[in-house]
Amino acid sequence: MRREEQSEEGALRFSSEVYGEPKVIPIPETAIRAPVSEYGVSKCVGEEYCKAYAQRFGLPYSIVRLFNVYGERQRDDFVMSVFINAALRGAPLNINAPAHSGAPSVTWTTRRRHAEGALQRQDDE
Repeated sequence: MRREEQSEEGALRFSSEVYGEPKVIPIPETAIRAPVSEYGVSKCVGEEYCKAYAQRFGLPYSIVRLFNVYGERQRDDFVMSVFINAALRGAPLNINAPAHSGAPSVTWTTRRRHAEGALQRQDDE
């Protein structure tokens, strides 16, 4: 975006992967970023670029970190695809902690719900 085209705050979508292996659940926004994958590192770098552009050019922004977004045409190695494909084959669904163990749960968001939320955020501004 050129500076003279600046008009509204941009909401940039990044990933919960910036947190790496969380120490507590739910993960607070104040948690230290400690990515464990190249993907997570790339998301941290993207966030830092946003901050640098905001500081240098006065571009308003907000960062939205997405958790477990799934939907059509998702890669086969993502957890939701793995679960669905295992269920279709009649294979066991491997979950790291039993539901009754008191272990934290993970939330899931469809791409459609994410898009609806992004549009609602725009309308609210």
